[in-house]
Amino acid sequence: DADTWAVIDYTKVLAAGAAARTFGNWPIPLRLFDVTVRCGQDAGRPMADWRGHQRVRVV
Repeated sequence: DADTWAVIDYTKVLAAGAAARTFGNWPIPLRLFDVTVRCGQDAGRPMADWRGHQRVRVV
């Protein structure tokens, strides 16, 4: 079940990237797959730590 949702999330990210290239943006928020995120000099934290508490904009 988790693998199925991971594939669906990955497909959404691919579609968002293609739309961003074509149209210049993607107005619908996407759930980022679980990666380690670093802010500045802080140690990395898993994306799961941020979910449900704060919106995260990845640039």
